[in-house]
Amino acid sequence: MNTPFFSIIVPVYNTEKYVGRCIDSLINQTFSGIEIICVDDGSADNSPAILTSYNDERLIIIKQEHGGVSRARNRGLENARGAYVLFADSDDYVSVTMCQGLYKIIRDKDPDMVVFGGQCFYHESFRDDSGFWPKVFNSFNDVLTTRNITYSNDPIHALFREKGAYNVIWTKCVKREIIEKNNIRFAESLNVAEDRTFCFSLFPCANLIIFTADKFYFYQCNRPNSATSVFFTDNYRHERQNFQSMVEVYNFWNAMNLFPEHQKEFIGLFRSMLFRNIGSIENQQQREDESKRLFSFLIDNFNSYSYELLVELRSPVPHVSIFKKAIRVLRKDGIAGLVRKILSR
Repeated sequence: MNTPFFSIIVPVYNTEKYVGRCIDSLINQTFSGIEIICVDDGSADNSPAILTSYNDERLIIIKQEHGGVSRARNRGLENARGAYVLFADSDDYVSVTMCQGLYKIIRDKDPDMVVFGGQCFYHESFRDDSGFWPKVFNSFNDVLTTRNITYSNDPIHALFREKGAYNVIWTKCVKREIIEKNNIRFAESLNVAEDRTFCFSLFPCANLIIFTADKFYFYQCNRPNSATSVFFTDNYRHERQNFQSMVEVYNFWNAMNLFPEHQKEFIGLFRSMLFRNIGSIENQQQREDESKRLFSFLIDNFNSYSYELLVELRSPVPHVSIFKKAIRVLRKDGIAGLVRKILSR
């Protein structure tokens, strides 16, 4: 088989009801220069048989013991040969014109990355009397609504300013050279928010980033037992995984010496990702434990900037009374006093 232009990596785990739809949308691409790397992550259902039923040399099947989506994607990266890499989840699907549209953009501009849009759709058995999932649905659709804009030698502003930049990986088409040159991989310790960690490692390494308003990806937002569904309904686990993902990002950015210039943006994101979630944890002891852990991390790693940032960022933080208490302690006793207060609880 000739060297493909696109490598499309698809982790597969117990999605027998949906994986055929995903693969059909890929093998029927109007652009033929692709390889589809399906990594079966130890499925116990009929997914492997569905994959092997396809007679297409572009479809590559890799099997592994169950290790999670991050490990499956990393296996895909190890085997990718295309000039550009894309990702898809096996319960979602893509437009059959996705690769053709991306190729036209890449042919003209040779970007390091193209970020495109998407659209959510409900699981077939959707019913929600609480109104919870429609809010999630609308939030995802907002994130997936990209605009036409190009960033040249300004990747950090692209990351923080643009919708769809850091939340998900499956709306990114990335030059494989960028991934390999910088040894970027998914954090295998994460079951959720692994996309964000990958994107925050990826963007600083890209020079030319093109955003397009084209909606090429279709995301099933509430499939029962999916990682997203489980973690959206377990706020404590969601919070801990979010925290771990941001620590992974911090370590990468610190190694690249990005904080002197972008510390404020990072802590602002840290706040929006984590403080808001803490307020949703129902168990009081868990909520207090997470609050202490978060403040300790901020103070340990951003000591010289902590007071100014905490004061500046206090107003957008909902439902977290401990935040206001921390500000009062900071004013009275300084950073050392806040640390003592946290550790004494």
